[in-house]
Amino acid sequence: GRVLHVVIPDLHLAAKALKADFGHLDRPAAMVALFGTCPPPAAGVPADVVARAFHERLIRRLSRYRGDWPDEAVGSAVSGALEEIAAAEGKCISAAVALVVGDRVVAHAAGGCRFCVPEGTEVRHQEPSTICFGLTPPTPALSLVLLSAAGEARPCLD
Repeated sequence: GRVLHVVIPDLHLAAKALKADFGHLDRPAAMVALFGTCPPPAAGVPADVVARAFHERLIRRLSRYRGDWPDEAVGSAVSGALEEIAAAEGKCISAAVALVVGDRVVAHAAGGCRFCVPEGTEVRHQEPSTICFGLTPPTPALSLVLLSAAGEARPCLD
């Protein structure tokens, strides 16, 4: 299946273009994502449809709440934006999304995707499909990998 990469190096600038206020969100704020095809037999939303809609839905969600964004809330914003698209299309979404927000990375995997963080990375928060870790020098690498297995978020070796 087709895999699309989307990189937004400055979510504050993207929010400004959408006329959304991001003054409350930590800097830097950036996004890297992979969108692909759900593993059979699931009928998936085409990667290009998700890639076009996701960042706007995410920005709208992040601009709605003006307070602090704990790790869990950032992860919920990512999963919620994906769920909105899936509900509108009535299909599965295959995605791996990593957000850099201030001094942390929040990553979420769904629909046959997963991500790997290097061994020894200090995980700050983890849920079944979401993981958060701090950005401390040297900056850890994050691999977003499309796999045919069920989406799961867990530290693993590259």
